[in-house]
Amino acid sequence: MFHSARVSFSPQTHSRRNKLFPFMMRAWQILVIVSLAAIANGFTVDHNHLYDNVGELSTPPRGSFESSFLLRALYSERAPLPLARAMLLRHFDKNGFDRTLLPIFRGLRTREDLATMLLAFHHWRREMGKTIRDGLEGEKDDKIYTFQVQEELNLTVYHTHNHKTRGFFIDLLNEVCKEAGKKCTTVHDTFDKCHDVSIGENPDAAGVGLLARHFDGCPMAVSSGITQAVAFTDLWLDFRGPARFFVPVGNPDNFDPNDITGKRIGLVRGWDSNILCLKRNNIKGVQSYLPNKWFIIDVPSETSDRLKNEEIDAAFLLLWSEYGVDDDQAGVIGGTPAGLEPIGDVLYCLDGLGVGARKDSPIIEWFNAALSKLKKNGKFAELCRNAKLKYGAWGRTDCIF
Repeated sequence: MFHSARVSFSPQTHSRRNKLFPFMMRAWQILVIVSLAAIANGFTVDHNHLYDNVGELSTPPRGSFESSFLLRALYSERAPLPLARAMLLRHFDKNGFDRTLLPIFRGLRTREDLATMLLAFHHWRREMGKTIRDGLEGEKDDKIYTFQVQEELNLTVYHTHNHKTRGFFIDLLNEVCKEAGKKCTTVHDTFDKCHDVSIGENPDAAGVGLLARHFDGCPMAVSSGITQAVAFTDLWLDFRGPARFFVPVGNPDNFDPNDITGKRIGLVRGWDSNILCLKRNNIKGVQSYLPNKWFIIDVPSETSDRLKNEEIDAAFLLLWSEYGVDDDQAGVIGGTPAGLEPIGDVLYCLDGLGVGARKDSPIIEWFNAALSKLKKNGKFAELCRNAKLKYGAWGRTDCIF
């Protein structure tokens, strides 16, 4: 008697459909319930026993319980439609037919019209909901999400050998994408395509690779500056970017690392040991600094020469062993640049490592959801233990749980 409408949707309406579907279904349900309640003069239904004995629907008892059997017939998927229609007509014969009950009844001439309309309306609501739900559940995300990796990064995040990238992030990405049901791959590119460091001492811009959608995400260190331009997933690795001031051995100029007012500070281009880091650590004098007081060093190995030639009063450097800077307190072992010594406390420039993406990217939501599940089921802890064994020679693996 009734035919369900086939509903098709374009990919462009997927997001809108997700938002409208719960509202549409709730509105239709309220409308149907109010309409039936007005007709049946009010009742309650025991949904736990709604379909217990469909045969009783044909012989409803007398009295106030008749309306409850009527609703059971309308909501039962096993009740024949002709039977439900007959019960509606019987109800109208007994209680009358008032077309002014609700606006949706206007234009109906007879009780047969109303009975047919209610049955069709209820059937269409149920079938439409089923069609939309089937469409939503059946639609798959076939997009291949790409994540940038560069040739080499300290810690255990990733490392390339014989044209094959391995590391903690690669293992984590595989598990996160598997948990989320997403297709993922990595693409090799330079890190500045994720985080633009060309602006020197104050790098806080998203790279052209992210902005132009060359890839969807990058493993990135989180700092107050870059979060203004890039959205981040939850953190999964504790790397806080330890840094210190360096001066010539013996500190001949009595440089005070707690007050840099009027001093010429050397900063390595693109490093997170920048002005923003000094500001977050409340170093005195940094707020009043003029651009010409910062000396930007393009090659880290030039730091010693700049200090020896008295071009700068001190250098502010990350404690990364591959650049010859070390600090036992920060767990970095390498070698302090020749002729220099660290001075002052260790300052931390970062909050940890996450995945950076465009602020309008969908990966933040599904990556975080999958990562949370991995942390709860113990898989994340297993990945961390394995990383320390497999990639320990590359650096530390301090996971954030």
